[in-house]
Amino acid sequence: MKLDELDPNRRQTNEMMLDRATGITSCIKYLVIAIHEKSNREQNEKVTRLHDPLEQINFETRNSLSFFVTLSNVSQKTQLARMENQQKRKVDNTNAI
Repeated sequence: MKLDELDPNRRQTNEMMLDRATGITSCIKYLVIAIHEKSNREQNEKVTRLHDPLEQINFETRNSLSFFVTLSNVSQKTQLARMENQQKRKVDNTNAI
């Protein structure tokens, strides 16, 4: 004879624990599936965006604009540095005379 057969309360407790464990396992399983599906959906959206010609153009345009803005900022800083150097040379030349 098993202990479960001798004690009906213990048997009921074991069944409840098994039901809970099964429920928790099912919840985890469905969470994993949901996360996986969400990840797949996001990946599919990214692929769609990259394969959609208009989205690709928008993406490339944004990247190009940001590159040109950066290039413009560097150019402006370089130009300011040149002007400052020219001013310093003028001052040095004036002081030398």
